[in-house]
Amino acid sequence: MKLIAQALLPDFLNLMLDTVFVVDTEGCVVFVGAACERMFGYSQEELIGRRMIELVAPEDRDRTLEEAQKVMAGVPRIGFENRYIRKDGRYVRVMWSACWSQEHQCRIGVARDITTRRLLEDRQAATYAVSEAAHRAQDATTLFEEVREILAQRVPVATFAVADFDSENQLQHWVFRKDSTHPWSAALSAQLLAICSDSKNRPEPFLMQQDNASSGLRPAGQSGTWAFVPLHSQSGYMGTMVMNSSTGVFYGDTDLELLRFVAGQVATAIERQRMHAELLRMAKYDDLTGLLNRRALQAHLRAALARCERRQAALAVLFVDLDDFKLVNDFHGHFVGDLLLREVATRLQASLRKGDTVFRLGGDEFLVLLEDVNSKEDAQKVVGKLNASLSQPLAIESSILRVQGSIGLACYPEDAAQVDALLAHADQNMYVLKRQRQRQQAQRSS
Repeated sequence: MKLIAQALLPDFLNLMLDTVFVVDTEGCVVFVGAACERMFGYSQEELIGRRMIELVAPEDRDRTLEEAQKVMAGVPRIGFENRYIRKDGRYVRVMWSACWSQEHQCRIGVARDITTRRLLEDRQAATYAVSEAAHRAQDATTLFEEVREILAQRVPVATFAVADFDSENQLQHWVFRKDSTHPWSAALSAQLLAICSDSKNRPEPFLMQQDNASSGLRPAGQSGTWAFVPLHSQSGYMGTMVMNSSTGVFYGDTDLELLRFVAGQVATAIERQRMHAELLRMAKYDDLTGLLNRRALQAHLRAALARCERRQAALAVLFVDLDDFKLVNDFHGHFVGDLLLREVATRLQASLRKGDTVFRLGGDEFLVLLEDVNSKEDAQKVVGKLNASLSQPLAIESSILRVQGSIGLACYPEDAAQVDALLAHADQNMYVLKRQRQRQQAQRSS
């Protein structure tokens, strides 16, 4: 009976769902169970004589060699996990129990495929990690860097990039790109963006394979070196994550399953950050003209005063109020009035230096901040330039409109040294000028 059992032992081993390996002192396979083909894609004949470490994922080789040394030192090991590269290039996750046979001078190990189990665990862990990263990250770049690191712990990531979709212009552009292998050519970048554009109508991640003959990309079946992950949220298509594994390593269905779940979290995080950025923009900028608004004025002016104080320089504020703007709204309507305000904003900006700033305070009131002015006379020259620009006729909605501005000037440190005092001085000078013009008009009318 013992002889029968010994004769049947190879058959028993080949019936096991797990795979039995026997490895010599050089790390070469001397025996392997038939389940190896299901787990690794290689037949028994292909594995016999091959060094096991060659099949281990590069990221796991150092710790796998350390584990092998412990086993060869006579320490049985149970539950060690590492990743192998299948014959088709995909990763498989393996749990080992192993011991050393002093008599036969070999390692005996039993390998169990835990890829599916780890996928479920990774899916949950990665989803949670991305959600946490989204709450921590203050900007999109930080978020994408953390997402890349989270994914790299679970799948091979030689390249990670994110293309953002501009829905207004229907264009894609890179907002994040990190490649640990080689720089992208302009041709490759353009091709990847074109694929990203096509992906906006695809709800699921998909794979592409490098075509060595044409140096381009072609559709892949169950495995590929490039993964494209469309990012869809409740607001619609947000962009596409692009990943490249590495030479000889392929993404497979299990990787796409993980990426599918992560994509939902990333899309939600991007949407949340966009909404937050829009709220910040609305808090600082005027919706109609795109200029900084009254809420942003105090912080900007304080910072400018601090700079001038350090450099012992001067600055000027110009309080601009449009004369008789109410008549434009009354006779031409608010739509034309809004167009007029936009044109005024454009003319004010066009008349200034690059470092000067225009604010819309509300209604028909604007404020101009001039930094590093040499004297009040220089600031008055800018006032004259602004008046000349504003007085030019405006063709709006088949109407020729003329507008005049009352501009009050105040200089730091000559007129005031504090923010509120400086603004009050400019405001007072503007109203003095406006009243003078009103009296002049009244005299001409009489």
